[in-house]
Amino acid sequence: MAKAPIGKRVIAYIIDMVLVWVLCAVLFVVAMALSFAAAMIDQSLAMIVGFLMVPVYFIVCFGYALLKDGMKGGRSIGKKVMKLKVVKGAITPCSYKDSLIRNITFVIPVLNLVELVMPFVDAEGLRFGDKIAKTQVVEE
Repeated sequence: MAKAPIGKRVIAYIIDMVLVWVLCAVLFVVAMALSFAAAMIDQSLAMIVGFLMVPVYFIVCFGYALLKDGMKGGRSIGKKVMKLKVVKGAITPCSYKDSLIRNITFVIPVLNLVELVMPFVDAEGLRFGDKIAKTQVVEE
């Protein structure tokens, strides 16, 4: 399988991040609507609803960002659109565990900025997350 060109990887990443942003925005609106509706019934209920929405928001928004490459045989939505996939070794599709390992670096301050540059400067075009998880992005 051919290594994925950096341009296709960047476009796939942008697609995935736009999806995360939209998902988080929709979830935020839903949370606010639920809290507002609960506040009309009881202020305590509104606080409980708001409190319960925080972990849901965190799990959904960060969950997709961290586990997206384990979906559908190593294809996040952005990668599927760009006809790319993440593999471990030569041909094994990326698992959810591999996806978590390769993407956790994006939530570590400073390292997340380095990760955005790594594919451009690394001789093999790999990020630190790819090196740690032993994964790579390839064309289908």
